[in-house]
Amino acid sequence: MTQATADILSQAFAFAELAAPSSFGDGSPEVQRAQTVYPGVLDECLGWADWSFASKLLSLPPASDGIADPDLPGVWQLPSEVLKLRKVDDGRRRWRLDGRLLRADATITAALKIRATVRVEREVDLPGEFRKALALELAARISPPATRSANRSATLDERTMAQMKKAARADRQGSPERWDGGPPGRSNDFVAEVLR
Repeated sequence: MTQATADILSQAFAFAELAAPSSFGDGSPEVQRAQTVYPGVLDECLGWADWSFASKLLSLPPASDGIADPDLPGVWQLPSEVLKLRKVDDGRRRWRLDGRLLRADATITAALKIRATVRVEREVDLPGEFRKALALELAARISPPATRSANRSATLDERTMAQMKKAARADRQGSPERWDGGPPGRSNDFVAEVLR
């Protein structure tokens, strides 16, 4: 376990109001539970938003699954590191995920460019705001059921959501972009356009 992972787990124990373990190799039920749920909680938190530190452009080679969909004839295999697909090609393609297969209305022989949220292996690369949100979410998961009150659960959930939003605001890295294919610089908010 890296020092960054140990720091996140220690912070989660503090948020859950659990005594910090002497070491994360002590084999206690709380430590085992934290280590078991941690990878899933990390993936879930990474998938929550389009984080700059977990964003990656990928070029996928065509794949085959033996069954063709005439509406979406192109087939590509998503790499295991992909947690959430954010954009396919130029953003105007029709697409669908079938498990780990990406189907799109593109030619089968061409590589397909995607942008995705990917798994981050080194927690030291995660910004502090995100690590705190991760520790809060982990605290909610490792809090012992016998001592978990509805109040503490609700408080941890509220703090996690507030921290996630704070981390997302701090992570805005790039110019505003329209995802509906419209011209840049104009709002895609119908109400805002009418009230102009």
